[in-house]
Amino acid sequence: MTMKPLTTGSWTGRSGYIGVGAALTVSLVAVCVLAARFPTFPGDRWLLEQALTAQASVLTAVAAALAWTGSLPAAVVLVLLSLAVLWFRATRVQFLTALAGAFLMLLGLSLKLLIARPRPDSWLPEVGSISYGFPSGHTIFATVFFGLAIIFIGAWVQRPGARLAVRVLFLLLILSFGVSRVYLGAHWPSDIIGGWLYGAAVVLALSWLACYLDKPPAACPGVPASACQENGDGRVL
Repeated sequence: MTMKPLTTGSWTGRSGYIGVGAALTVSLVAVCVLAARFPTFPGDRWLLEQALTAQASVLTAVAAALAWTGSLPAAVVLVLLSLAVLWFRATRVQFLTALAGAFLMLLGLSLKLLIARPRPDSWLPEVGSISYGFPSGHTIFATVFFGLAIIFIGAWVQRPGARLAVRVLFLLLILSFGVSRVYLGAHWPSDIIGGWLYGAAVVLALSWLACYLDKPPAACPGVPASACQENGDGRVL
């Protein structure tokens, strides 16, 4: 059965998109500039030390599993499988939105080379990659992958209770991926913040684009009706 068109909540009005988008953009640029200038932010070392002293066998196993899931080979497999499912089961707009998300994940990783911020001294190469730290690639992957799933789920799950439960689960996964990287000593906390900000900006931009392409003109925040071309069922081409 073909999924229904992507839908978003009432928060996606014009003022909401502009306000949240501006805040994310300014915050992301500021954090990137500061990360390129300073090896750590205030509180980074203290938070990392607290995370390392709190390690326990069960938590370490969970963090290691998340690290493996977010590693480049595993992430590529998950993204390709998701795109394959969307190709057969979702709308064209949903598929193209996810494809753009995959591209922007890779683009986000290029920031590592541009900023060239070292990882913490506590980083153990055997846990994962030995690349630069800012922004966290695992966090970018989790935020974009599960963030888009949070947007898509509104079209896939009709029961409000189930929809909310799945969205909360995805949100917890986004947070867990980031926290686990600090817990393992792989990143400074500010690396994680950078990954969250970049991923959130991507999800916001793609959700607006999907709304622009997949909804009637009146439902697209900030889009003039004259700029939208509709097909027979009222959706934007």
